[in-house]
Amino acid sequence: MLTMKNTIDDMFFLHEDVFNFNEFWGAIGRPGAIDSEVYKSILNEAARFSETCLKPINLASDLEGCQFVEGQVKTPSVFKKAWKDWQDGGWSSLRGLAAYGGLSLPHSLSVAVDEIHSSACMAFMLGPIATAEGARLLERFASADIKARYLPRLYKCDWSVSMDITEAQAGSDLSLIQSTAVPVAGDYYLLSGNKIFITWGDHDLSDNIVHLVLARTPSAPAGNKGLSLFLVPKVCLNDKGELADRNEIYCTGIENKMGLHAAPTCSLHFSKAKAWLIGEENAGLQCMFSMMNAMRLSVACNAVGVASRASQQAMDYARDRRQGKSRADENSTTRTIIQHADIRRMLLSNKAWYEGGRALNFLIAMLLDEHEYSDNSEDKENADALSSWLTPICKAFTSDRAIECSLEAQQVLGGHGYIRESGLEQHVRDLRVTQIFEGTNGIQALDLLRRKTIAQDARGLKLLGKKIECVIESLPTHYFEEEAQALKRLLTKILSLSVSLCEHPDSRANDGIAVDYLQACGYLVYAWLWLKIAVTCKDKNQQFYQSKRTTAHFYFSYLLPQAETHLLRIHQSRNIQALLDEAL
Repeated sequence: MLTMKNTIDDMFFLHEDVFNFNEFWGAIGRPGAIDSEVYKSILNEAARFSETCLKPINLASDLEGCQFVEGQVKTPSVFKKAWKDWQDGGWSSLRGLAAYGGLSLPHSLSVAVDEIHSSACMAFMLGPIATAEGARLLERFASADIKARYLPRLYKCDWSVSMDITEAQAGSDLSLIQSTAVPVAGDYYLLSGNKIFITWGDHDLSDNIVHLVLARTPSAPAGNKGLSLFLVPKVCLNDKGELADRNEIYCTGIENKMGLHAAPTCSLHFSKAKAWLIGEENAGLQCMFSMMNAMRLSVACNAVGVASRASQQAMDYARDRRQGKSRADENSTTRTIIQHADIRRMLLSNKAWYEGGRALNFLIAMLLDEHEYSDNSEDKENADALSSWLTPICKAFTSDRAIECSLEAQQVLGGHGYIRESGLEQHVRDLRVTQIFEGTNGIQALDLLRRKTIAQDARGLKLLGKKIECVIESLPTHYFEEEAQALKRLLTKILSLSVSLCEHPDSRANDGIAVDYLQACGYLVYAWLWLKIAVTCKDKNQQFYQSKRTTAHFYFSYLLPQAETHLLRIHQSRNIQALLDEAL
């Protein structure tokens, strides 16, 4: 479990030293919300479950895949025991409300646990993660009766959740959704329509599947403002809350995908299925976005987990594989490939990316906890503003870098990375969807620029700027001085650009620079986090801390300069847009 030990050590370092969660909990009025020893013991148990239950089934489940037989979805046979073990471990109850059998533990724990489990078998984890986040949605918006009937079973993972949004004509544009829900006598609706690309939309592992479906009522206005959210169970419940009649929901097929072969991606047909309204009519998008934003953080956890696993596999291989001799001494023995410069470059780049991504996930979880638990209204608002601004960066920039990590890890193994037995090619295939899930990365960029920056007068960025200034001011004399100045220069450029965009919004021109804007902001955020990590490691001589400082230096000298390329593209954007008009 050396791979997991490295991960746990890094997570505990972030929890205890970089973000100092013990001090944080006291500052927001929840001292001792989760004890350090309890935190670490849960992470260790998650690692044990990951290594003994999930890692062994990753390749086997990918090879077997899912089957669609006579209208029924069959998941890989190795999933049945894993699902039972998951239930027995109580993993889906971590953040659930205590009143319904949950443990009421914070976001800052769940992001760590999600990453650990996703690193071992992402395809399996997509089901339980959606179930946990679906339960959170019901906690916020469902009636007391629905909470009482559904939450205890979801916390036990006796039942699962799927998020049913996409339709053939309505992918990223949800205003085109055509599914309808007609009210009938009583407290329910009859929902009809077709949904596609529904992850874990049907399977054979839980007794019931709770579909959270966006649809329109007959009187709904057109567009996004006419969408409502409905709970549609695969099996309806009787008055006692027990499973009763099968609902009119049918899986019509599963997709043959590039990756995640073990996770069923379903097409569903609803034929006047009984459905219950969640929240208010025509407010469905607001409800669903609470889950989608949480799922975007979960995607980043998936991405970091798999990228970390791939990178550490490459590290182990590079330390063992012998190829080539020293050019300075032809009589020397064959060297391990980790001694070759290009291998070191790839491995250190990966370390900077997945450890930086992990730090960003922890930061956003901390902000979510502050917004949820703090008694200070200004602190709650600021935490919400900053986490909202960071979320599209977290989802898009982190998943982009995770793909790079998987490809570089595969490259380290050379031909061995291209064959199935190594597992590296599966990591590449499985990670690809993280750039598409929960809104493509291009849409995340538009969201960051339009809604989170221009519409908010760059409030989130300005809050980040204050945090960056605090870290720079805390630096000892001559310690990471050049790196701090580079960070300050980049912050100044991005702040100036953002203020200009807010003062002179031009929708068409801005859309063309959105991706480069997100990338530049991503480099900025990671730079701040690596400087914060370097400050934490000052005067600590153990190899763990020396490695952190070296990685921070490498990030600033080798990776951060790429931010300037994105800023240059932004300044050239008007010329490029004109060329695109001519070319396309």
